[in-house]
Amino acid sequence: MKFESELLILTMILWTTAPHRPCRTYDTACAAADLFQTKYRRNWTAATEYFVARSKEWGFNSAGYEFITAPGISWPYFPDLFVTNASHIFARSAFGSASFPDVFAGDFVAVTDRRVAEWCARDQHIDAARVPRNVVGSYFEDQPIWDVSSARMLSLALDPNTGNVSGPTDWEDAMRTLPESAPGKHAYVAWLKQRYGGDLSTVRPIYSLPSSVKTWVEVEMWDFHTVNGLQSTVVADDNEFIGVVADQLFGVAAGAVRRHDPRALVLGQRFISHDAPTSVLQAAGRHFDVISVQPSIFSPESPDQALVNISKTSERPVMVADQSSHYVEPGPPGTLQPSGCTPLQSESTQCARYGTAAGALYAAFLSGLRSRSEIVGVSYDAQSCALMIMKNLWKRLASTSISN
Repeated sequence: MKFESELLILTMILWTTAPHRPCRTYDTACAAADLFQTKYRRNWTAATEYFVARSKEWGFNSAGYEFITAPGISWPYFPDLFVTNASHIFARSAFGSASFPDVFAGDFVAVTDRRVAEWCARDQHIDAARVPRNVVGSYFEDQPIWDVSSARMLSLALDPNTGNVSGPTDWEDAMRTLPESAPGKHAYVAWLKQRYGGDLSTVRPIYSLPSSVKTWVEVEMWDFHTVNGLQSTVVADDNEFIGVVADQLFGVAAGAVRRHDPRALVLGQRFISHDAPTSVLQAAGRHFDVISVQPSIFSPESPDQALVNISKTSERPVMVADQSSHYVEPGPPGTLQPSGCTPLQSESTQCARYGTAAGALYAAFLSGLRSRSEIVGVSYDAQSCALMIMKNLWKRLASTSISN
């Protein structure tokens, strides 16, 4: 596993400036700096040459996102970009909060175009210039929680003392609470009116509209603060309208990528397999070349069925993103730190205690994927390498991709 360890360390080099000194056990940041200093003499080209040569030796044919190119070394990679700041990661950290812009607003197209242009020219994560000829395709990094009931239940469980902030939990909630003049509010109310055939008497009890709201114009003026976002009919409506939002968002973002990096595939959001509402997947299929999915919960016994269903729903091939061997990694003395495993997973069937057993699980996972024509590739986790299972990726995509 020495090569795998060095690959993981190499991906950390840019973020560390630790001086050369003996490293404490488990201090991976120090190990990264030490390796860069002692083996490569702080020569990024030399480090990249080693990375690429060993990647090829091990059967990889490209790098993942946040890969830093070096002059004279050609190696395909899959960068990412932020279209908005709607990531659920922001919502669950002290570093910021998720924001859900009005994707129907006139200035959203211009703002998104400028933002995507900046990312296509230079990776804002790592402040490194992109090399267009080596870019296979772009991921969208700002993955929100699409299923509105999941997003709302999570918000109830968050501890306000951890730095999480209040506000909309999802795009549907954000559109509904916009002011009456906002295009997003107009789009939402128009959709609601159409869904219920203009019957306000049916909508009133479901959305707890007061008797003072007598017309659809007044509905647009209402702030919906009385709505129970966990009520089953509201959730069902919202999981349909979220597809309308996704269609607008994906269309604008994919269009910007195709303008500023026309050679690249649009890989889109890296969906979590259990958070992919039908309406959102259908919208993704209309705008993305590939549907990128992070399988969760990881299952080596039957890894492919959920992915096949996603492909059928979206009518697109699937790229498996961010998967690796799942094992329990030794931590500091007296502890065990899970690596790639969650408390929801049974260690006996989903994870292994040692690298050899983990390798067997991963081999079973890949074997299952190889048997499915819907799967066009697998990206190894930890921002290291991407292993493309299907040799004819470009040929298949040429027959299914969206014309620019």
